[in-house]
Amino acid sequence: MALTSSLVETSGPNAITVHASAVAYKDCGLLITGDPGSGKTALAVEMMALGAGLVADDWVAIERGRGGGLVMNAPKPIAGLVELRGIGLIRLPYIDQAPLAFVVDLNTATRERLPEHTRRRLLGQEYPVIAGRDRPGLPAALFAVLRAGTLLEPDFFTDLT
Repeated sequence: MALTSSLVETSGPNAITVHASAVAYKDCGLLITGDPGSGKTALAVEMMALGAGLVADDWVAIERGRGGGLVMNAPKPIAGLVELRGIGLIRLPYIDQAPLAFVVDLNTATRERLPEHTRRRLLGQEYPVIAGRDRPGLPAALFAVLRAGTLLEPDFFTDLT
């Protein structure tokens, strides 16, 4: 599943800029996608309150890294800026660059307890997507995912026998 063209500002073979937010913990980055007004910034701010670091808000530049994976950063003019609806703009410390590990999609919901992970293709690479719409406790759950650094597949338990 590709990001819709209306949410991609620039693209090329080695870099894209998308309408999204991004946070990271240690060397694990999360790209937060969704329609305008879906809560991308609010989710990022809640995750920062839990200990994640800001990578970018509103627009995220994604490019190929040296090791083959994708890295995220903020376009220079907005680096460190966060728009808090109803409050205003603030400037926060930010992470210069973070490896992309996961994507959360605030447009997609799931009721499955252990869903199969869909994948999103960005610059020819696939990343696990977490359905985030209408998820109570989403910031804490996503922070736990960042701390773990990986998602186990639903068949994990069947492999134990």
